[in-house]
Amino acid sequence: MNKNKLARLLLEWNENQSIRYPWVGESDPYKILLSEFLLQQTRSEQALPYYHSLLKAFPTVTALASAGEDDLLRLWQGLGYYSRARNLHKAAKRIVMDHNSLIPSSYDELLELPGIGPYTAAAIASFAFGESRPVVDGNVYRVLSRLMSIDSPVNTSGAHGVFAALAADIMHNVDPAAFNQALMNLGARVCTPKNPQCENCPWQRSCDANISGITHLFPVKRAKKPHRDRYFHYFDIRFRDKTIVEKREAKDIWQGLYQFPLIERASTRRVSKSVVSAFLNDQFGLSDVLIGGVSNTFQQTLSHQRIHARFYQINALRKPNGTEENFTLVFRKNLGNFALPRTITRYLNSISK
Repeated sequence: MNKNKLARLLLEWNENQSIRYPWVGESDPYKILLSEFLLQQTRSEQALPYYHSLLKAFPTVTALASAGEDDLLRLWQGLGYYSRARNLHKAAKRIVMDHNSLIPSSYDELLELPGIGPYTAAAIASFAFGESRPVVDGNVYRVLSRLMSIDSPVNTSGAHGVFAALAADIMHNVDPAAFNQALMNLGARVCTPKNPQCENCPWQRSCDANISGITHLFPVKRAKKPHRDRYFHYFDIRFRDKTIVEKREAKDIWQGLYQFPLIERASTRRVSKSVVSAFLNDQFGLSDVLIGGVSNTFQQTLSHQRIHARFYQINALRKPNGTEENFTLVFRKNLGNFALPRTITRYLNSISK
C-alpha cells in the first residue's frame, strides 16, 4: 500500500467536494476553536445554528472571555454536554490572560487549555496554523479501520494513539489541513456507517474491507455500559406571577443550569401529598399550598444516564421563605432568560400550548 499515493488520491477526490459548513476551510483560529468545541459531541447540522448565534454574540475571544457564564449557557441551551460551554469559557479567559488574547499556535500549548484534548488540539493546530497533526474523529476511525481491517475496538483509551499514528503515516509530506479535512469528508460522505458508497471512494482498490466485502464489520466497538436511570420530581412552585428556580452547582449533569426545586427518587411513581407538603414546608416555609396537576413523565437520554422527570404544579398562597439564600424567585415570563435543561424546556412548552 503506497502511502503517498493514498494521500494524493484523497486530496484529488476532495478537490471536487462542495463546502457544506462555514468552518470548513476556515483559517481564523478563534472561529476554528469555537467550531471545534461545538463539534466535540454534536453533529455538524445541529451545531450550525449555534455556531452562528455564538459568533454573533461573541465575535472575538476577548468578547467571549468577558461574557457571563449564564449568557453563554443560555445560548448553548438545547445543545447538551454543557461542560463544553464552561470549558470554552475557561479557555477563552486563559487565552486572554496568559496569551495576550491570541490563540496558542502549537499543539502542545493548546493541550494546556481547559476542554482541549488531542483531537481538538490537532484540529486547531492543523487547520489554523498548519502544524502536521492528524485529526482523528469517528469518521477517521471508520475509514482507517476499514482500509486496513483493524479489529481493535475504537472506543478504548489506546485507540486514538493507534489511529493517529496511521493517519500521520499517510499524511506525511502533504498539507495537514487539506488532508485532515479530506479524510473527515471521506468518512462523512462516502465511508458512512451504513451502506458505504465504496464505488465512489478514491481508496476502493486499496481498502481491505471493501475488497473482502466486510465493510459492515468495521469499526469494531466495545459494548457500552448500560444507562443509569434517574428519577427527578420537580416542583413548579408559583406565587402570583413568579416561580422558584435554583442553579445546579454540584458536579453533576447540567451544572450551572437552572431548574425547579426537585426531589430525586427511585422511580417515577408520584410523590405522595404528605412528602410534597413536608418538602415545601421544610424548604420554603410553605404550609398553605394548592397542589395542582402532575405531568406525565418526560424522558431525556444523556451519554450515560436516562432522566425521567415529573412536574408538580404548586400554587403558593403566600411568598415562599428562604428564597434569597438557595433559590431565586423570578417572573415566569422571564424563564426564557435562564439556561434550562431541555427536559424543563419541553415541560414549559407543553403547558404553554
